[in-house]
Amino acid sequence: MASVGKVLAPTTPVARNLSLIHIYLFLVTVADAHGLSYYADASVSRRLGLDPRRLERARRDLIGLGLIAFEPPLYQVLSLPTAPVPVATRLTHLHAIVGRHA
Repeated sequence: MASVGKVLAPTTPVARNLSLIHIYLFLVTVADAHGLSYYADASVSRRLGLDPRRLERARRDLIGLGLIAFEPPLYQVLSLPTAPVPVATRLTHLHAIVGRHA
């Protein structure tokens, strides 16, 4: 069994996906009523303890998943789809993102 330190090492897919989750939760937490956040990349990186490159990668993935929009320095957390997305479609998209980080 892998140790927690090895699983969460910055180079593992699990850690990279945790960065994506951390950034999304941060943005949801700090966003205003319209989903807007004006935190600069340097502030987000510093507050979450993330390397700027990891922030950029995770932001690209969140945009690809349709969860956020980004126009520097403005982030917007987007509404979740009202129509259900088939699980197979979500899994295919998620596997594509995880595969890029493997």
